[in-house]
This record gives sequence, C-alpha cells and structure tokens, in this order.
Amino acid sequence: MAVRKRKWRTQSGEAREAWVVDYTDQKGERHIETFERKRDADARHDAVRVNVRKGLHTPVNRSITVEQAAKSWLARVEGEGVEQTTYDQYESHTRLHITPRVGGEKLATLTAPRIEGIRDDLMRDLGRAMARKVLTSFKAILKDAHRRGDVAQNVAASVVIKKDKRAENHKPQVGVDIPLPAEIEAIISAAKGR
Repeated sequence: MAVRKRKWRTQSGEAREAWVVDYTDQKGERHIETFERKRDADARHDAVRVNVRKGLHTPVNRSITVEQAAKSWLARVEGEGVEQTTYDQYESHTRLHITPRVGGEKLATLTAPRIEGIRDDLMRDLGRAMARKVLTSFKAILKDAHRRGDVAQNVAASVVIKKDKRAENHKPQVGVDIPLPAEIEAIISAAKGR
C-alpha cells in the first residue's frame, strides 16, 4: 500500500497533479483511488489498510448502490412469501424514504456516521414510529447485502431509534382508547350482516 503524488499534462498542455492511494485488497486485487489533497489520500489509505487487514474492505468501484441492494432485498423478501401488505410496506419504505435519501450512494462509501445522519433525518422528517420502521428496513437491506457479499460490513448494525417510553407505558383507558360498553353495543346493533 502506498500514497504517492501523480503529475501529468492534459491534451491542452495544462499541468495537473493528484494524490493516489495504491493498494491490494484482501483478495489480492490491486486498486487505485485518486484524491485532490494529500490529507484525504492519507485518511483513505489508513482506513483501507485497517479494513483490508480485518477482511472488511469492499472496493468502491466494485460496490453496488443502495438502490440496487434494495431491489435485491425486496426480491428476496417477495420470494420468501411474506404477506402482501408487509411487502407493500417494505417497498414503500424503500421508494419513499430510502432511495430518495441514499439510493445513488455506493454501499462501500457508507459509514456509521453517515447512517447516524440518515437516522437523524428520518427522526426529523417522520414520526418516531415510522422512522423506526424505515430504519429497520434500511438495516435489513444492508444486512442482506452483507449476507450476499456485496459489502464487507454492515455499518448500520449499531444504529437504533429507541421506542418512545411514554407511549410504551401508556395504559389504555376505557372511554378514551377503548369504547365504552354502551358504544360497543351501539356499533354491534348498527352493523349489518357479518
């Protein structure tokens, strides 16, 4: 692994330079990534070196996008024969919330801080319950991608949205959350057929 400076001239004769991270991954395949600043190249080099040593590196040029991973996950979910309403819910999480936010991003570029940012966006834009459901679907997409070998690690595994303790401890009240006996009788008497 190495970080080196590369200089060249364009066809128009303009002098250019960049910093190159040249490395071999855990499979023995060579990769080159280019950066404008040495600081960025050094940071990438350090991260790649650690991940290659742990066997957790996925080259960016071989990584699929979140949208592609989501399609694979939905196909698997459908193939497992889940209820149609469950599938529809997963598909809407993907279409309405996940793909618009991160669909074009490569799995290999996702980091735990990026996932935390997505979590925060979901909490800001949706209610807690819906944000939890969407985050759960997103984590399932990344878990499936990891299982398939499309990404070396699931960076979303530790990201959570906790349940609302106040709503969890709320006991239903008759007349507020549950109809009164007289109201139930009125509903039953007004019902027709089965």
